[in-house]
Order: sequence, then structure tokens, then C-alpha cells
Amino acid sequence: MLWKWSLLEAEQIELGHQAGLKPRQIRLYAKHRYNFLQMQEIRTALCEGLDEYQVGAMCRMNLTHEEMERIRKRIEKGETVRHKTPLRYWLAVCALSLMAVTLILDGYVRCADHAYLNLKQNEVELGLNEPFEPMKYVESTSSDADHLKLPYGIDTSLPGTQAAVYTLNQGNEQITRILLVKVKEEPSS
Repeated sequence: MLWKWSLLEAEQIELGHQAGLKPRQIRLYAKHRYNFLQMQEIRTALCEGLDEYQVGAMCRMNLTHEEMERIRKRIEKGETVRHKTPLRYWLAVCALSLMAVTLILDGYVRCADHAYLNLKQNEVELGLNEPFEPMKYVESTSSDADHLKLPYGIDTSLPGTQAAVYTLNQGNEQITRILLVKVKEEPSS
């Protein structure tokens, strides 16, 4: 399998075998993302007795072999090595957190926002042939109501009492309100 590596990379793999590294350890650095100098630093750390967890701090392809060497030497001295988390990572975490909170709050508001339909009064008196304007009697409705069905077709040419039925559909909810329309015999003045 050494044929897929450059000569210098293959040499680092072979030196790991000669040093008695386990195949699992060699696989830590025998990757095409590393150049032979990075592979050498990781192999050196393993040969000097650093465990795989400690070596993991060095196994980032964006580190140069010099940076890997500095990390290795700090670990050998017993210093704690922490990865610097890039700013873009924290920005992404904040953005995702903000989106999650927004979605949760939006769901809560939608669940708490039930359909409602309020009329200004329960009955109204109109004169003979006075036009009936159904929206004039609506006080308030749900802001995101799918459909408000207004009672058109109230005949004011004949005296008597009629029921104007208002219906609001929102999601799975339906609300009905009735407005009694009394038409008087004489026209309103």
C-alpha cells in the first residue's frame, strides 16, 4: 500500500512500523491531508510516548509542522494545550442558537394565539333600504386568520329581524358570531 504515498511520506510510515507503532497509531498520521513534515511530527510524538489523545491536539491539517512541533514540546513539558476555536465557529454557534430560540418562541406564540372574532355589538337597527355593511360591525379578529366570511346578502328592503352570520377559520379552529339585524319600517333619519 505504500505505492500511493510520496517517497518521503512512505518513509514516515515505514519509520513508524520500525519503531513498533501500532497500525491504529500509524493511521493517525498516514493521511494524504498531511505533508511528510507534518507526518514526521505526529510520528515523533507517538514514538516519544504521547498518547493518541495528546497527539490529537496536533492532528489538524491547518497547522504547519513547526506549530505541531511547538505543541508536541509543550505537551512533553506537561503543559495543557487547547485548540483555539475560530471566531467563525462561535459565530455559527450563536447564529444557530438564535435561530433555535426564534423557532421555539415562534412556535410558542403560534400555539398561544387562538382564533378570535369580536363584534362591536350583538344587534343593530337599520332603516328600510339602508345598506348593510358587514365589516362596519367587526371590532377585532385574529391577526393571521385564514379566512373571514362576512354575511353579505342581508335584505333591508323588508322590515323584520335577520341573522347576520360571521365565520372565521384559522387553522383547525372555526368561530361563528351572529349579529341580529332589525330592519325598521320607516327609513332612518
